[in-house]
Amino acid sequence: MTHRTNTLIQTRAYFDTYYETSQKIFGADISYSLYSLAYVGYFSLSQSSVLTPSIQIGVGDETLPLSQQFGFGGQYSFLGYREYEYRGRQIFIGSLQYRFKLPFKIWFDAYITARYDVGNIWERKEEMKFKEFKQGLGAVLSFNTPVGPADFAIGRSFLIDRGITKGNIVKGPTLLYFTIGYFF
Repeated sequence: MTHRTNTLIQTRAYFDTYYETSQKIFGADISYSLYSLAYVGYFSLSQSSVLTPSIQIGVGDETLPLSQQFGFGGQYSFLGYREYEYRGRQIFIGSLQYRFKLPFKIWFDAYITARYDVGNIWERKEEMKFKEFKQGLGAVLSFNTPVGPADFAIGRSFLIDRGITKGNIVKGPTLLYFTIGYFF
């Protein structure tokens, strides 16, 4: 007698988009417009592993003030860069993450995550070039604590230089991250 188990891949997706504008005719000091789109998909590969692709695209006009500009870098945005290391009016980030629940507890339920990020941020639309994409790799060890998740992460950025030395990889510093609690 053969026993066959069918594994069902469960999927969930988060899609967020918004358009924001400030116009002088409505009493604003500065007129600007911006559009943002974010997608995160969750694909359960088993009871203990999840594959998460995501993408963020944002565009703002030339008058977009610094306070409204997109941020780039940090544990939740782009591994290998400091939190909000770059700001700009145009952003593109794509990520692929694999998360695995460890089969044993280290005081609490624990997870290991590997993530790859690719993208960049620009001041003006004319500067946007795909050949200038930054890349980042990292890993995260997470615990489900009573006060929320505790994450210990490591990340490193790199850039494939397509200039004079074609194919040369320029590596950034290795950065460590730590967060505890929920991110709002």
